Amino acid sequence: MKKITIILCLLCLTISVIAQTSWQDSVKNLLASAKDDTTKFKLLSPLVTYYTYSKPDSAIIYAQKQISIAKKNRSASFLSAALTGYGGIFSIIGNYPLAIYFELEGLKAAESAKDFLAIGWSYDYLTSTYTDAGDFEHAFFYSYKERSLAETHYKLSRDSAEKSAFSYLYNTSLYGFAIIFDKLNQPDSALKYMQIINGRDAHQYGWIDSTRFHLFGNIFFKKGDYLNALKYYRDGYKFAAESHINNEIMSNCNGIAKTFWKNAQTDSSIYYANKVLEASQHAQYPLAKLEALDLLAEIYKSKGECDSAVKYLNLTLTTKDNLFSQQKVIQTQSMTFNEQLRQQDILDAQEKYWNKIKTYILIGGIAALLLITSLLLTNNMHKQKAKVQIEKAYDDLKSTQAQLIQFEKMASLGKLTAGIAHEIQNPLNFVNNFSDVNTELIAELQTELKGGNIEEAFAISNDLKENEQKINHHGKRADATVKGMLQHSRASTGKKEPTDINALSDEYLRLSYHGLRAKDKSFNATIETHFDESIGKIEVIPQDIGRVLLNLFSNAFYAVTEKKKASTLKGENYEPTVSVSTKKEGDKVVISVKDNGIGIPQKAVDKIFQPFFTTKPTGQGTGLGLSLSYDIIKAHGGEIRVESKEGEGSDFIILLSGI
Repeated sequence: MKKITIILCLLCLTISVIAQTSWQDSVKNLLASAKDDTTKFKLLSPLVTYYTYSKPDSAIIYAQKQISIAKKNRSASFLSAALTGYGGIFSIIGNYPLAIYFELEGLKAAESAKDFLAIGWSYDYLTSTYTDAGDFEHAFFYSYKERSLAETHYKLSRDSAEKSAFSYLYNTSLYGFAIIFDKLNQPDSALKYMQIINGRDAHQYGWIDSTRFHLFGNIFFKKGDYLNALKYYRDGYKFAAESHINNEIMSNCNGIAKTFWKNAQTDSSIYYANKVLEASQHAQYPLAKLEALDLLAEIYKSKGECDSAVKYLNLTLTTKDNLFSQQKVIQTQSMTFNEQLRQQDILDAQEKYWNKIKTYILIGGIAALLLITSLLLTNNMHKQKAKVQIEKAYDDLKSTQAQLIQFEKMASLGKLTAGIAHEIQNPLNFVNNFSDVNTELIAELQTELKGGNIEEAFAISNDLKENEQKINHHGKRADATVKGMLQHSRASTGKKEPTDINALSDEYLRLSYHGLRAKDKSFNATIETHFDESIGKIEVIPQDIGRVLLNLFSNAFYAVTEKKKASTLKGENYEPTVSVSTKKEGDKVVISVKDNGIGIPQKAVDKIFQPFFTTKPTGQGTGLGLSLSYDIIKAHGGEIRVESKEGEGSDFIILLSGI
C-alpha cells in the first residue's frame, strides 16, 4: 500500500489529541521525552493548530521547530506539511504576503517529493489564503487545480485509504468554491456547492461539520431567510462549543448577533456580540473580534448611546492597531528565522563539502577529486540547460493551449456567420421588395390625387400601410438576428438570467443548419423538434449555453453529412435526421440532441470530453469544443453525457437545474 501523505496523518492526530482534556500539557510531556524526529514532528502539529488561534507567537515557534526537523532529515513531505502549516498561521492573523510565500514554498517541496496529496493540500491552503485576501481569481485557480488533482488521482488510485483521502480532498475543493461564492455575495452558487458536498456525505469529516453551519448561516442570511440563518448559526455555535473550537464559536456568535440585529432584537444582538468578545480572551481571531466591535458600535449609535458607541469604536481602533503591531513583530521573527535557516544551510553545505573531500582522498587523491568535480559541474550545467528548455517548453505549451481555447471560441462564432447571413438576407429581401412596391404605389397615389379620385387614393394608401407594417415586421426580424449575433459574440458576463431554453435551442439549431447549407448547397437534412412548453424560463448564462448547443448541433450535422457521403458512394438510401427535444423531469430540464449519423467508436466514448481529443480528421477539429461544453455545463451544476453506437448515431443529453 502506498504511503499516505503526512498532512492527512497530522490532521487525524490533531483531531484525536484536541478531543482530550488538558491535552496541551500531555503533548508537551510526550514531546520532551520523544527520542526520534518523526515522533517530535507529529507531536508538534496539534500544538501549532491550537496556538494558531490562542497564541500565534507560540504557534510560530512550534512551526519553526517542525521546519528545522524537516530540513535536518531532508524530508520533502515533512517540509511541505511544515511550511504549509506555517503559512496557515500568517493567513489567520491576516499577513497574506507571508502566508502565500510559505504556502508556495510548501507546494514546491510537495512537488519535489511527488506527493500528490501534499500538493492538493497546498492548493487548498492557497485557495483559503487568496479568498481571505480578496484575490478571487487566484482562489478559483487553485481550487480548480485542487479539484482536478483529487478527481484524477481518485480514479488512478487502487488503494482504499488513498481513495478516501482524495475523496476528502475533492470535498475540500468544493467547500473552497462555496466560500468564494459566499465572499462574492452569490449565495445561490455557494448553496449549490454546499448541497453537492452534503450529497457526498461530507459531514463525516469533522472539520466540515465545524464550519459548514456558519457558511450555511451566511448563505441564508444573504438570501434574506433569517429564520434558517439563525438555525444554522445556533447549530454551529453548539457544535463549536462542544468541540472547543474557539474561532468557530466567535464566527457563529457574530452570525447570531447580526441576525438578531436585522430582526430588531437589539438586546439579544448585544448579548451574542459580547460573547464574541469573551471568546476573544481565549482565541486570537482578530477579524471576528473586529466584526463584533463594529456591530456593537453600530447598535449603540442607533440607540443614541453615544458614550457606548464611542467606547466600542475606540476598542475597534485599538484592536486594529494591536493587529498591525503584532504583524510587525511576527514579520521580524520570521525574517530572523529565515536568516537562521540560511546559515544552517551554509553549515550543511560546508559539512557536505568536507565529507566529499575526505571520501575523494581515500579513493584516489587530489587528481580524482578534480576529475569528479569537473564531471559534476558539467553535469550540473547540462541539468540547468535542460531545466531552462523544459520551462520554456512548458510556457509555450500554456500559451498554445490558451490560443487554442480562444480559437475554439472564435470558431463557434464563425459557424454562425453563414446562418446569420441567411437569417438576415431573407427579411432584407422582403424589406427591399416592399420598399420598391411602395415607391410605385406612391407614384400611383399622387396620380389619383391629382385626378381627384379619392376612393382609389384611399385604397392605395391602405396598401401602403400594409406594406409598411410588413417592412417593420421583417426589419425587426433582422434586428433580432443581429442582436442574437452580438449576444453570442459578446464575452460572457457570468451572470445567470431567466432564459427560454426552447427558443434558444430553436434559434441555434436554425442558424447552425443554414450555416452548413451555405457551405454545401446540396446538403439537406430532416430537422425534428420536440419542445416541452411547460418548462418556461430557467436560470442559465445564455451566451455559454448557446455555445454548448451550437457545438452539439454542428457535431450532429457533421456526423450526418459524413454518413451521407459514405451512403452516396455505396448507393444506399439514407435520410439525414437531426432531432432536438426538451422535457421537464422534476426540478431538472433535459435537453437531447440526437442524430442518425456515423456515431462514435466505443473506445472513444470515454475520452470524448477530454481536452484536445477529437474523432475528426486532422485539421478539422481542435478537440476543445466538447471539453469547453463539459466545463460550461459543470459550472452550471448540470451534467452532460453521450449515448452512441458506431454507424447508427449519437444522442448527447444535457441535464440542467434552475426551474
